[in-house]
Amino acid sequence: MAIKKTSQLVAKSTELKSIANEDQIKNFIKDADKTILEQDNLNPDAIRNYRQLSVRLNEYEYTLLEKYSKKVRRSIADSMRDALIEKIKMDLNEHQ
Repeated sequence: MAIKKTSQLVAKSTELKSIANEDQIKNFIKDADKTILEQDNLNPDAIRNYRQLSVRLNEYEYTLLEKYSKKVRRSIADSMRDALIEKIKMDLNEHQ
């Protein structure tokens, strides 16, 4: 295996730069600050297998969640998820 000269490596990086055109670079920069939630490709009804969270609750919080879950006839996980999503959406709308 031959050792490449520095001039060969510089030539390679110049070739790579020419692959992306100005519009692609501008679009990349424009979208760089967007969060995942701002991107259009996420499905709110997708299968829930992306991440799992563990939340520690005290007895008061758990009892309250349990009562609410029974009232709305949903699982505790579904009740937590719905409450979390609703709260986040409400808070995000307030700050816009």
